[in-house]
Amino acid sequence: MEKNKHNIVEKLQKETTLRSTIVKVAVEVGLYVILGTFDVLLAYNKINFFRPFRRGFFCSDQSLMFPYKELSVKESHVILIALLPSTLIIFATEIFRNGRRLKKYCYLQLYYRIIGSMLFGFSLCILFVELTKSSVGSLRPYFFAVCRPNMTLTNCTDVYITDYVCRGTDSALIFDARKSFPSGHAASVWYAATFLVIYIHLRIYRRWKRSRAFCPIIQTLVAASALYVGVSRIQDNAHRPIDILAGATVGIIFAIITIYLSSVFTEKGTKTYCTAVNSEEERQFTMENET
Repeated sequence: MEKNKHNIVEKLQKETTLRSTIVKVAVEVGLYVILGTFDVLLAYNKINFFRPFRRGFFCSDQSLMFPYKELSVKESHVILIALLPSTLIIFATEIFRNGRRLKKYCYLQLYYRIIGSMLFGFSLCILFVELTKSSVGSLRPYFFAVCRPNMTLTNCTDVYITDYVCRGTDSALIFDARKSFPSGHAASVWYAATFLVIYIHLRIYRRWKRSRAFCPIIQTLVAASALYVGVSRIQDNAHRPIDILAGATVGIIFAIITIYLSSVFTEKGTKTYCTAVNSEEERQFTMENET
């Protein structure tokens, strides 16, 4: 009788925990979706209240006279470069690290926490960048080419011009030409690159000696990919070097803050969400992969 009563209480506790977990995950996913949607609307200038600041220019400013070129790395490609490798590497690593010693639901919870932390930090990073872009209103190097302001660029005086009308027909491109600083592409890829490089160091390099020869190679490739995206933006006349440097700095800072605040990157944090099935199995698992 006492055993049956204990089983009933334990079952009720599990059901209560499951319901609370489902509610918590639903709220968090909803927050991610709302924040991500807001980022996309900001990036594509769909919110009138946050339209870019209308900055003036000097008609003799040669830094705004570059031709417009098709982008080498489009926005959709940036998302793939930034998030897909991180997601796959984290998924494979956590399976190999914990698949033998954690229950399935514990592994999924741990993976969700890591990916959720990464995506939440990424969304906040993009939000900060987009709000800064709109507030600063820095003109892109190809601004004259897409705006085609109603003034002559020959024999003009060094007067700061704010009263002008763009004769260009692509309004979306003209709005985007006012959002040069800082670079969103650079912030995105350097956030993801920093997150992944530190993750590899904390969760792979420090754990398995046999993988230490490969970790620096992967980390170098990740950083090189981020660097390539930044350089391509300069080659496409979409940004100045200072825009890329500022965007990369923002991305790196947000990634470091996200990792610092996410306890799941440590063994202590892992056990906070999921307890090892058996301490002896955990010790044996560690010995097998460290030798």
